[in-house]
Amino acid sequence: MTRRRIAAGVAGTLVAACAVLSAAGCAGGRPTTTTASHASTRIVIGQRIGPIYLLEPKAKIEAAYGKGQRVTLGSGGIVTFYRSVSIGVMYSGSPQRTWEIETASPRYRTSSGLGVGSGIAAVRKIGATCSRTFSTCDLGGLFGPPANPVTANVFYLNRKPFPTDRGVRVVRIDLSLAG
Repeated sequence: MTRRRIAAGVAGTLVAACAVLSAAGCAGGRPTTTTASHASTRIVIGQRIGPIYLLEPKAKIEAAYGKGQRVTLGSGGIVTFYRSVSIGVMYSGSPQRTWEIETASPRYRTSSGLGVGSGIAAVRKIGATCSRTFSTCDLGGLFGPPANPVTANVFYLNRKPFPTDRGVRVVRIDLSLAG
């Protein structure tokens, strides 16, 4: 199994866990979770979704948003969902830091307006490659924080974009460290 398929499987499971939690009632220096506005709605590819950054310490996120709701995935991984910001996070390392961030909330957007609900043309415009086999578009590259700049950015779609792009929309966005 390829690394991309494994990452897509883990991300898909993370997305599913966040969707279940959403249905339960959730809908210069670099700033951090504790200094960024809770109302921050910007997605910065390879760096953050809203106020939560890749490589952000778990302690800072919990100080800002509480413990979050933890869900153990079938793979054994654990996703923590923060209802107040509608973002799911997977942690790694010691001390624990974010290595994957996901949202299905339409409130988060890139500077060009790309977010949940956007059409596939907006995803392709930023250079993402869309799969003929899966309902995803991927954008990998050196977008991440200096400590680990290689990131995988996955845009989950409502359906496969082939044979036609008509009606294809982003339904979830996942940012993760690839290295």
